Amino acid sequence: KSKRGAAPSGRRLEDEANNENNQNNNNQDQQGIYYVNMTPNIFAGLLFFFMFAFTAYLGLTCMNMIEGQDVYVKKLPHIGREV
Repeated sequence: KSKRGAAPSGRRLEDEANNENNQNNNNQDQQGIYYVNMTPNIFAGLLFFFMFAFTAYLGLTCMNMIEGQDVYVKKLPHIGREV
């Protein structure tokens, strides 16, 4: 019984030492990890936004080029006499 009681305490100290070493090694293991600023979802969202903005700008500029009447008259010409 005494060996069983002593073994876990000895293992516990070894485990704590291993955990400390592992925590120090965790920082070194992240050397190959890198983060990207542009994921495919973010890129697709930006492309959609720019396409929508360009289409809206194009539509508004085309509608701005439509001309209306400059002079409004009270009495319209008879049918057949429009020209």
